Amino acid sequence: ITRSRQLMDGHKMEAFLLFLSFIGWALLVIVTLGLAVLWVGPYFSVTLAKFYDRVRGEQAPEPTSDFVAPY
Repeated sequence: ITRSRQLMDGHKMEAFLLFLSFIGWALLVIVTLGLAVLWVGPYFSVTLAKFYDRVRGEQAPEPTSDFVAPY
């Protein structure tokens, strides 16, 4: 939780405006009785992931372990 707070320092208004920008898309989903969620859902998810990537890129990388996955 602490890491999440540190990550969002200075980006809360930006995230709020991002969510506000999807009000129109949410109305489209309502008008189409949920059918538009097939397109809006993935678009919303990718947008949030890109926001996270951008915010994450501005922060110092968190320490990683020496664990190597056995593939």
